[in-house]
Amino acid sequence: MSTLENSAKTITSNRDIHPLSLFFFYLFVILCPMFSLHPLLLSLSFVMGTIYVRVLFDRRTLMKSLLSFLPFALLLVLINGLTSHYGESILFFINGNRITLEALLRGFFMALALWAVLLWCLTFQKVLSRDKLIWLFSAWAPRLGLTISMVLHYLPNLRSRFQEVHDAELAMGHEGHSRMQKIRQSSIEFSTVLSWSLEIAIETGDSMDARGYALHHKTSYNRFHWNSRSLCFLILTLILGPLSLAGTIRLRSAIRFYPTFALSKAGPGMVFTVLVYFCLTALPLLSSSRQEKGPVEPGLLSNLTQAESQSTPSQLSDQIRRKPQKGGHQ
Repeated sequence: MSTLENSAKTITSNRDIHPLSLFFFYLFVILCPMFSLHPLLLSLSFVMGTIYVRVLFDRRTLMKSLLSFLPFALLLVLINGLTSHYGESILFFINGNRITLEALLRGFFMALALWAVLLWCLTFQKVLSRDKLIWLFSAWAPRLGLTISMVLHYLPNLRSRFQEVHDAELAMGHEGHSRMQKIRQSSIEFSTVLSWSLEIAIETGDSMDARGYALHHKTSYNRFHWNSRSLCFLILTLILGPLSLAGTIRLRSAIRFYPTFALSKAGPGMVFTVLVYFCLTALPLLSSSRQEKGPVEPGLLSNLTQAESQSTPSQLSDQIRRKPQKGGHQ
């Protein structure tokens, strides 16, 4: 898939949904895996989160996000197996402490829940931009909204800033040869990046205060408006979300790890909860698929592909949204 097609997909995916509708959607989607360790629910959340990440990002980003968390998942399973010695299925002993199958299974499902939540948070960062977050919290918690938006913005930039600082240090000849010198040089570079990020954060906060961001009884420009698509999305979220959360809380008693691993048989309540949660997680996929039906005409795509390397992403976005004029003058 070319860069142009990825850009077109990103533009059309959930761009017209109101930020409040998206906020409630992510609230229920992320809370459900946190309240239950049921395998069906966690697997469904993980699979749907993976699919949605693939829709919003390219395959490389998806594989990177999956593989980057794999060591932490294995570490979580190992820590739970070493610290929890409950369970009857003893695998082996380490220093007199028994390692049980039940403890490892609980650690695995805890890692799967955290993995699913992180995938949904990755899509949250893509769909709910900084301006949407600031608008959401500006009415009742403006400083909290500004803090959250700054954290979500600066964390991805830490790596690029660290690379800039590292390249500058190498250009000045500050390269450690021994292991201790490399550790000391890395600590200096990390301190520089941290000071740089904090300085930018302070400047951003002072700039927002100077503009009267946290003042009460102020008016501000609002470019987010309700439409039929946003209202339908919100209504379905408020119907499916509480049902999924209530069913998820009930599913906590359907699984038992200690003293033996036991999973209740699939009853009507379990099937209903899984189906409702599936419908909830499929809402953005169905919504984006409706928007992607013919968003760009084939002739425009072929013309834009030739100029793809000479245009910036913002210019491509304007060209995609602009319909081709037939028989008219430019």
